[in-house]
Amino acid sequence: MKKAIVTGASRGMGAAIAHALAENGYAVHGVARDSQALEVLCREIRQKGGSATCTKLDISDSVATAHWLETLETPDVLVNNAGMGVFKPFDMLNVSDFDQMFMLNVRACFQISQGIALKMREAGKGRIISIVSDAGKRVFPNGSLYCASKAAQSTLMQALRTELQPAGIRLTQIYPGLTDSFFNGSTPGSEKKAAWLQLKDIADAVLYVVNAPDHVVVDEIMLHPRSQNW
Repeated sequence: MKKAIVTGASRGMGAAIAHALAENGYAVHGVARDSQALEVLCREIRQKGGSATCTKLDISDSVATAHWLETLETPDVLVNNAGMGVFKPFDMLNVSDFDQMFMLNVRACFQISQGIALKMREAGKGRIISIVSDAGKRVFPNGSLYCASKAAQSTLMQALRTELQPAGIRLTQIYPGLTDSFFNGSTPGSEKKAAWLQLKDIADAVLYVVNAPDHVVVDEIMLHPRSQNW
């Protein structure tokens, strides 16, 4: 059975991606800070006949993440989904805001991708998919640091692609626009979000990538709702 790791898997996009991969025959390993939500995720996947394991982990903790990486078998797919955003006017941001976003959105993505890529190199194959956000390609008021962190993540993964593709590892970046999720403390299902992307849209994009033939590299997927002004 093929194996997939999904970070930020406890709810929202991560949970939707984990369910979709499990339904497509992957043994899913979910990683997040919320152990109770992870237990629910694993139970739901198993009740549907899928295979799931979970690890409670704050991936912004580099020491704990390094120990976790040492325990892993080589996955076929890594989905870098975990991320966070702080949205304030520029003059109200502080160094703590910077550190939190760059530690999770960039450094953790770097550390996990590096650790998994070393394992995939030995296997001579693998896919690394990063859920970046359309903020990696555009800017907007009150989003300066978030956009900067996502642009950094995007550039990091693009450069990594040039190094890993010759080793048989394919990298893809997915840039979702406005999505009806839990992001930034919001509640899904509000009337305001009715025309936004749904979690299934993001999960379907991931499935498109993992189901692509071996000779195909999907460099990036950009998707946003028709209602969103680009």
